[in-house]
Amino acid sequence: HVRGLLWGEEGLPLQKGDLLLVNKNSRGVTLTAEDGTFETMMPLFNGDISMVVDLDTNPIVRTVSLKTRKEMDKGSESIVETIELSYRRVDIAFRDEANIVRSGSCFIIENLLESSDRELSALEQRAMLVDFRKRHPDLKPNTEAFTNALTADPFYNALQVKYAYAMTCHKAQGGEWDQVYVFFGQNASANESFFRWSYTAMTRSKDQLYVINPPRFTALSRLKIKPMFQPVTDWSLIEKDQEPTEAEQPVTVYVEQPVVPVSSPVNLNEQPLTFRLVESAPQLEATRIKWIADALVNQGIKIEETEYLQYRTRLHVSSSTGMATLEYTYKGDGKIGSVKAVSSEADLIEQALPVMTDTLKRVHLKQGVSVEQLPECVQALVNPLKVMLESEGVHLIDAVPQSYKVRLMFLALDSLT
Repeated sequence: HVRGLLWGEEGLPLQKGDLLLVNKNSRGVTLTAEDGTFETMMPLFNGDISMVVDLDTNPIVRTVSLKTRKEMDKGSESIVETIELSYRRVDIAFRDEANIVRSGSCFIIENLLESSDRELSALEQRAMLVDFRKRHPDLKPNTEAFTNALTADPFYNALQVKYAYAMTCHKAQGGEWDQVYVFFGQNASANESFFRWSYTAMTRSKDQLYVINPPRFTALSRLKIKPMFQPVTDWSLIEKDQEPTEAEQPVTVYVEQPVVPVSSPVNLNEQPLTFRLVESAPQLEATRIKWIADALVNQGIKIEETEYLQYRTRLHVSSSTGMATLEYTYKGDGKIGSVKAVSSEADLIEQALPVMTDTLKRVHLKQGVSVEQLPECVQALVNPLKVMLESEGVHLIDAVPQSYKVRLMFLALDSLT
């Protein structure tokens, strides 16, 4: 609807001037220098906003056929699904960490842009890898050349974006706007989590705040009225000597029912676990596994089990295509040695191994950050926060001052939750 007001018609394809919201951390865009030449790559992060300056008129559509399985009444059968991947080259403008406007060029994948889903489907992610292999038949999987080409491929690494005219409260954190509209939905509850969310959402406004469907809490909002009695419809529950005659059957009989408590304790055992770590897992390795798990889950791959061996970590992973085992070695100083597949499903290995290799290359764990290097006003905020979190096993590993804000990165080494 917002784009309809901007461009005079709803449903139009991407236009110059459209705002885009980065939906997933990316290797970024190729920056354009003042003389028009291309500089190095600059990464973009989940939640960053950019504006379309120019774009190709027509998208590049790649068609990929995938073998998959369809559940039937009696088991499952193998079918072939056709996936269309739509890419478009765009020039975008955005502000860097120093609040300087930069411009660059990249491809975006329009499947996500025009979708109501929050992320690409597992089939679409798999199709992107299959398409890469079709375009590079000379590259052998599990080789350095294959991994380097995959990491640099503009289509496989196409920017995953959504229109930036509305965003979740989570993505809006750190940003401020003159006018903010907050939609509260239908499930507002008077609890700590909701009030934290509301505070974050409403304080994004610098001038005017508009609230849609705000809750109206009163002193009785949390009061839940439950019936003291419930009708009996199963006469087998009534003692035989009390069973009514046929003439009395229409009469409704009630038995006393205990009042249901307003709230029940949360069963933590019902919370889904992405992967399992042995209790003796080294802190550094547990941190690496967390980064790998986050990268793999974006490809529809789950870590089922982790084994910590002598200077070697082994991962048992699974996806819709099957199961496989991967492992990497490391030296006494923690530096990564080799990364390889140990067994089985070829398609899954070809999808998971480059992701794990790239993640291990990009993850740089710092030993700590010197708060004294930050501006004094930032130190006043960060110092007590750093001390408090370190007592809980959460460590500050990076601090980047930005225009009117500071970006802090923390790692929970003792707990991956």
